[in-house]
Amino acid sequence: EVLQKRYRLTARQTDVLELIARGRDLTRIADALFVSHNTARSHCRSLYKKLDVHKRQEIIDMLEDVKNDLQEQNRPAAPR
Repeated sequence: EVLQKRYRLTARQTDVLELIARGRDLTRIADALFVSHNTARSHCRSLYKKLDVHKRQEIIDMLEDVKNDLQEQNRPAAPR
């Protein structure tokens, strides 16, 4: 949700992002979204472009960074 708002992702791009985060490959993404392989590839390309990444690992790293940031924000302050 954070990346969706930050990068103004469409609902479909968010779906693709979630599937990539789950480790799905292009074929599985196409099957899950009920689209052709070429359409899934197009969705991935537009997502990569919007996120300004070139590799799947960069997306995974980005998601981990967001997760860590959210955990830091929700962690109570240490007593002094």
